[in-house]
Amino acid sequence: MTLSPKVIAGGRIALLFILFALVGWRLCNFLVLGVHALNWPYELDYAEGIVWQQAELMFSPRAYAPIDGFPAIVFHYTPLYHIVVRGVAGLTGGDMLNTGRAVSIACTVLAAGAIGLIVIAIAPDSVGVSSRLWGGIIGGLAIFTLHPIMLCGPVMRADMLAVVLSLMGFWAGLKAFDRPKFIALAAVFFVAAVYTKQTSLSAPAALFLVMLWYQPRVALLGIAICLIVGGSVLAMLESETNGGFLRHIILYNIDPVDWRRVWLVGFVIKVYGLYFTLAMLFIINTLVRMKFRLPAYNADRGAVRSLCLIAYFLFTSITVFGIVKIGAFSNYFLEWLCICVTIVGIELARFIEAWRKGERFHIGTVSLIIAPCAIAFYAITLELPVFAQGWSPDVLRQAQMLSARIRAATKPVISDEMVLLKRSGQQVLWEPMIFQELTQMDTWDERPFLNRVRARQFAMFILQDDHDISPGLERALADAYPVIEKQAGFTIHLPIAPESVSLP
Repeated sequence: MTLSPKVIAGGRIALLFILFALVGWRLCNFLVLGVHALNWPYELDYAEGIVWQQAELMFSPRAYAPIDGFPAIVFHYTPLYHIVVRGVAGLTGGDMLNTGRAVSIACTVLAAGAIGLIVIAIAPDSVGVSSRLWGGIIGGLAIFTLHPIMLCGPVMRADMLAVVLSLMGFWAGLKAFDRPKFIALAAVFFVAAVYTKQTSLSAPAALFLVMLWYQPRVALLGIAICLIVGGSVLAMLESETNGGFLRHIILYNIDPVDWRRVWLVGFVIKVYGLYFTLAMLFIINTLVRMKFRLPAYNADRGAVRSLCLIAYFLFTSITVFGIVKIGAFSNYFLEWLCICVTIVGIELARFIEAWRKGERFHIGTVSLIIAPCAIAFYAITLELPVFAQGWSPDVLRQAQMLSARIRAATKPVISDEMVLLKRSGQQVLWEPMIFQELTQMDTWDERPFLNRVRARQFAMFILQDDHDISPGLERALADAYPVIEKQAGFTIHLPIAPESVSLP
């Protein structure tokens, strides 16, 4: 039985409505997460407290300063995110933590838009405008089917700003193939991404690698702008920090490696197997379409733009192995998965166009059929982060009680929960995790700090059980802070008898 065109069109519209409803539902989930985040006064992620402190210190002499004294703060990343948060907080009068979370939430939504623009730009010329738009909209919103996006998007971290700047730079670079003036915009975005997070190199590397073959003058101009602008900013930062800037973002940011963590890469590929299958099929189909040769741009612009995306995917496939660093987080998968979703959006656009034209699907178009199924599957099965459920009144009460103890302390407090310190009116003077790693790498001499611990210069240490401390600090705490309590999910090390520090 042959279906009428009206029935075919109706089925296509129904499918698009279902997919849009599913990804729209997950967007709403994300926005609800954002509301929870903005209403929660304490830590959502370990990095938030130190990023908050770094933002406050960014224009002070302590920014990227030597760490051989005390206080000592390591600045893990380049400064743009901190500057943006400070600027927005200054304009709005908002709380620094909530402002940082709001910036991340906004950047995540903008990243969905950037993916949509890339899908529209790369979809083959044979795909009609409406199919491109639907592929871009649903493909962009499909980032909200990714657990790492839900986990990292609502927190005060630099990652989502870096991701959206990289994606926008890549999109502008694609436009520069036809309109060379866009290369200046792409270069500015790329430099901004690197000065948000210094590892944001995959997008410019992919774009310029391909563009050097097809449009070398445009590529060289873009590279020159990146080097001139980026180099000027680097020279200024190095001068202002007396050489401390590069020490912090490179030397102090080289963490110990645990190669057992490489299994996490395989785990993510397994979890998002349909998306990665689509990425592999996209690569194979593109290469077959090109007959394993580099085509002329004027002959197959879509294939060349697809080649740029393939290079982007391959470069991010390398950077994800940074997850083997001790202390690395799921943020290492963000850009990689965003490129996977971009590929899914392109294949969805092709699927919609093939259905619109009434084309028959065959073994060569299996990826087109997988695309809508993959989006629907991950939208339905997504598990939201724990903080999607909010917190019980007991959790909040315990945090408030511990905050009251910190506020009443007459000496500095060292804590793994650094948002708690800030909320309690204290400054982050020393970060346990990073200095444990620097000690392990023989990059930092912990002996002067241990002398302070033995001299009981701190009111208490608040440590997470799953964060290791150096053997030297462990012995110093055992000698000088022998009293141990458990509160609000932390182990508290105290120097005096328990009866003197009873709970409020």
